[in-house]
Formats: sequence, structure tokens, C-alpha cells
Amino acid sequence: MQIDDNYNVELYDLTHRGNPGDVLYYIKACRTASQILELGCGQGRILLPLAENGHCITGLDHHPDMITELQRTINQRQDLDFSKIKLVQGDMRTFQIDRQFDRIILPFNGLFCLLHDNETLACFQQVHQHLKPGGSFLFDVYTVDEEELALVDQEAWEPLTEIHETHRTIEIFERRQWQPETQRVDASYRYRIHEGSEVREEIYTIPQRYLTYSQCRQLLYQARLQITQRYSDFRCSPWEADSYHMLVWAQAA
Repeated sequence: MQIDDNYNVELYDLTHRGNPGDVLYYIKACRTASQILELGCGQGRILLPLAENGHCITGLDHHPDMITELQRTINQRQDLDFSKIKLVQGDMRTFQIDRQFDRIILPFNGLFCLLHDNETLACFQQVHQHLKPGGSFLFDVYTVDEEELALVDQEAWEPLTEIHETHRTIEIFERRQWQPETQRVDASYRYRIHEGSEVREEIYTIPQRYLTYSQCRQLLYQARLQITQRYSDFRCSPWEADSYHMLVWAQAA
């Protein structure tokens, strides 16, 4: 996911932990791949399990602290083959890497962090350029239901979770605001951090643009990519219009 450079990476990692089953899904999807690229790799939630399976994997993220923390984690792992892991700080709209890949993956709604058609198209064009012949591009996003999104538009902060650690307690609140004219969902997260007698708050916002299936398909087509598979969940169940998730495979046309 592309997030604001100011977002505290530790707090981000505590909040955004992916979807149940997505790690195993990407492991299975990349089983036969010799070269993998993950866009928006963050702190390695999916990259590290793929590396544990012996894959040659490149992780790209625009957030410098994410890359720094992930590199620190990798350096502490004696079970990993460092020669097979490459990290790149860069933008998924403009990246240039000196190799092509059997699998390019963009997990956990990372696609929705591109806020305009031209940004999404630029990303897809870079994907096309970096795919090996016969390679596949995989992403997963929430299925867009504009009526439901209008219902969840929030002005008030809603409790999300509470995390208890040895030296502190963190209350996390969420607020989502839907802008139908731009298909934007701005998800804001408010952290109330209790450390001893001190309490402080931090607030971060992740702007997202929720794309429909037809919009995704059209932008992929413009980038000379075509959808080959579409699933409704991480068990690869057949697609249904009322599915909560949309998992897409695409290849160069």
C-alpha cells in the first residue's frame, strides 16, 4: 500500500494486518514463479513468507521507513537467503527495475491508493513492461458497492480495536468518508496512546479510490493486460457479484 510518508510505520503495522487467508493465497499463486515483484510491500507481511519459501523476490514501496524497517528485519533473519531478496524504494506508477517477473503482486487494496485513472494506468503500464512472457499480475481489492459505501460514511470516530502492551495501551479509532463524485474513501485512523500517566494522540489518513470491476478491466485493457481469472475470496471460489472481495489475475495481451 502507498501511504503518507508521515504515517508512523509501527502504528500502521499494528492496524493494517491484511485479510484472513491472503498470505497463503499468494504463496500458492507464486509457487511456480522464479522471480516475484511485490508492489507496496510494506514491512514484509507477504514478502517474508515468500522469501521463506526460497523465491527470488523484489519488494517495492514508496515509504522510506517501511523499506528501512523491512531491511532491518531481513538482516536479522539467518534463515533467509539475502541474495534472493531485493528491496526498492520507489513509486509503483513510475518504477524501473532491470529485470522481468513471473509474478507481480499488489495485495491488500494497494490498487485503491492510486487516486486517478492516469495513475492507475501508469501502474498497469509499468506492470506490463516488467512481466515476463506468460507471467501474471495479481491484485486483490474490496468489491465496490456504492450504496453500501454511502451508508458507512462517518463523521464520528468509531472504536476499531485496543492493543495492550507491556508499557503502553493503544486505542485505535477509525473514520471513513465517502466522496461519490470522485469515488474516494478517505480512511482516517486516530491513535490514543497511553504510556504511564501520559496520553498522546496521532491521526493519519489513507486516501483511496474505490474502482469498479469494469473500470479495472478497462484500464488493464488500455495497458495491454487482460483478465484471465477472477475470484471472490482467498480460497479461489468462483466470482459472484455480491462477493466482498475481488481477486484478479491478468496477463499481457
